[in-house]
Amino acid sequence: MLVFGRGRHYIINMQKIVLREVPRIAAIEQRLLGAEKLMSDELEALQADVDAASIELFGITQQDTLWPPKGQSYDEWMLHFEFLEWEYDEEAAFWDAFGIDVADADGEPLECLSEFGRQLVCVLKRLLPEARLRFRPEVPLTDEQIQADAEAWGRFLLASRRT
Repeated sequence: MLVFGRGRHYIINMQKIVLREVPRIAAIEQRLLGAEKLMSDELEALQADVDAASIELFGITQQDTLWPPKGQSYDEWMLHFEFLEWEYDEEAAFWDAFGIDVADADGEPLECLSEFGRQLVCVLKRLLPEARLRFRPEVPLTDEQIQADAEAWGRFLLASRRT
């Protein structure tokens, strides 16, 4: 898809980010599914791994999302995250609007959403300057998508030569 913006042209692939396919998230998800069987020291290690994964994937931890930035009230800040407490079907509308699939293979919400949801909200809404999506989803392109992108790029190059 060719996208135009402020004097620049970008070719982007508008595919959904499927969180369960991100290796670091998949690993944490697997560990969380068996968390009720872990001993306290194993739970502490899991939390440390969740925090490390959060920094790696989003640039912030859940702890970083608990208080508002300077100049914003706590109540106003918490409004950004209130939908995370809604029923999943209602919450899913937010994720869908941003092209993020937060479901497991059966369509149920990922367990790790409780650990990474606030950070992902901060990234998507650009609430904290250090919150950034720090991974590239590995989404294979179909031959048709590659062909369509190549054709769009070719049309753009031809059009730019004429001006």
